[in-house]
Parts: sequence; C-alpha cells; structure tokens
Amino acid sequence: MTIDKAKLRASAIDWGHHSMEITGDDMQALLDEIERLETWRTAFLAERDAQIRQRDQLQAENELMRALIGDVVIELRKANDWICREVGAVTKSATHWAVRLRERAEHIDAAMAKEATHD
Repeated sequence: MTIDKAKLRASAIDWGHHSMEITGDDMQALLDEIERLETWRTAFLAERDAQIRQRDQLQAENELMRALIGDVVIELRKANDWICREVGAVTKSATHWAVRLRERAEHIDAAMAKEATHD
C-alpha cells in the first residue's frame, strides 16, 4: 500500500483549519505509524511465504517417505512369502523370521493407517 504523504499532510492541514486541530507532530506520528505498519506487513508476508514453502517441502518429503515405507512393506511381505514357500523344512529359524517379517509389515501398515487419519 502506498500513501501519498504530501497529499495526506495537505488534507490534514486543511482539516485542521475546519474541524479539528492536527499538529505537525500529530501528522508525523501518524506517518511514522503507517511506515511501521507497512514494514511489519512486509516482514509478516515474507515470513508467511517462507512458512508456506517450508510446509510444502515437508509435505513432499512426507509423501516420499510414505511411498518408500510402502515399498518396504511390500518387500517384507515378499520375504515372508519366500520363506514360507521356499524353505522346505519347517525350521524354528525360518518360522521365527517369517513371523517376524509379517509382524513388522503389519505394524508398519497400522502405523501408516493411523498417520493417514491425522492428515
């Protein structure tokens, strides 16, 4: 917003003669306050724009992380399926890893579902 200070000062002098007394000090105080508010507004808008850019960056990073985590879950399930299918003899170790992989995949799925409800 631009203020024609000369026009404002002339109007104030004119008003002062007709309806109220506005001194030069009063006018300068008003002009100083306008300048202060314009400076504050500019700083506020710059900060807001920076915050918006940061939010957008974080949202993009969050989406990337969700996609990567989804890929990890798929790999965990594939590993679980491979262990269950390919390991001929049911061993305690194979069973342990199959169960552990399945539980991890389910845990991640649950956490992602919970996170999705917060968006």
